[in-house]
Amino acid sequence: MTDVGRKIRGAGPTPADLGHDLAAVTAAPFTPRSKRETPAPFGSITTTEVCDLSCVMCPFNGPDATKKGGTLAPEQVRKIVDQVPRGSQIYFAATGEFFLDPNAVSHVAYAVQRGLEPLILTHGQSLAPDLIDRLLAVGARAFRISCDSHDAKHYERVRRGGKLEKILAAVDYLNQRRSEFPALSIEINCTLFRKTFGEQQSFEEFWSGKVDRINFNAEYHDTFKFRNLFYMPEKRVDCKIQTYVTPTGKIAPCCAIMVYQHENNVDWLPSITTHTLEQAYQQLCDMYDDPASPLAKHCKDCQWWIMWSPHVAGQTPYNKSVALRSEPATGCEIKKFPETDSGSIVSRLIGRMRRATPLRPL
Repeated sequence: MTDVGRKIRGAGPTPADLGHDLAAVTAAPFTPRSKRETPAPFGSITTTEVCDLSCVMCPFNGPDATKKGGTLAPEQVRKIVDQVPRGSQIYFAATGEFFLDPNAVSHVAYAVQRGLEPLILTHGQSLAPDLIDRLLAVGARAFRISCDSHDAKHYERVRRGGKLEKILAAVDYLNQRRSEFPALSIEINCTLFRKTFGEQQSFEEFWSGKVDRINFNAEYHDTFKFRNLFYMPEKRVDCKIQTYVTPTGKIAPCCAIMVYQHENNVDWLPSITTHTLEQAYQQLCDMYDDPASPLAKHCKDCQWWIMWSPHVAGQTPYNKSVALRSEPATGCEIKKFPETDSGSIVSRLIGRMRRATPLRPL
């Protein structure tokens, strides 16, 4: 056993394999200390809670979630964008779907005008050619699409209301525009479940030649817990505190609290109406360092710290990012697979992942 961790290979480990170990590592004596940075690190801005899908693992709009309709006003978004240093990449996302914010394209355009580089996180269902053309025209060049299956029927069971062919059509059209926009970047975000953990190679083969990169991530559930890790870390590390703006205007320090705030009272969080991003960052760091703070009581048993564990063979316990050949591709076809255990996958997801969600990194 090495100091950096035990590698996980092949099929996804069971919750019993890793859940207990990770809980034990998390519970070991540890004193959190924020590593303050200048300028304040900015995580993302999630502009709306509204979504037109009901993904089985989503705590915001899934089958068991309380669906909400909060959306930031344009002036609130501009207030945040104005505080992000020029030349930075800015993540536009949502706890719902970014393109259900009626001002989404305007937000992207304003960020480009302010000298920022937008990265758009989306489920991809709204990326029709007319919307893509508008986004490219205002300066968008980076797209990251959530897609957890390359089997059409399995995809529809997990991402309820979505169609895989819409993602493939969007990717196909984006590739057609590459000659005009050589800096265009297309990525896939893929949450790995226990029965798809061992299919990473097939995901890579499917998306090779279609997208630039695929980002695999472990599955989180019950807000603060993880399963299907890439390796088991030996010891806990500090989280990197950042500022994540939520659709309610609250500023969270991390992805975990972004999930938590959807169903819980978080009056103790700073807000964009009362704090600058720098002020919010300093307050959140103070709370992280203070064992008596409202934040610290959640940090104590939270497993999201695995995001900041050391890279081992190009992966953290949470994430593995794989660069793919990005040759222009047209005429993408949906790959069909026999219906073997797709139903059992979703039955397990529904029964055992009541609070689970993929990364938005979000």
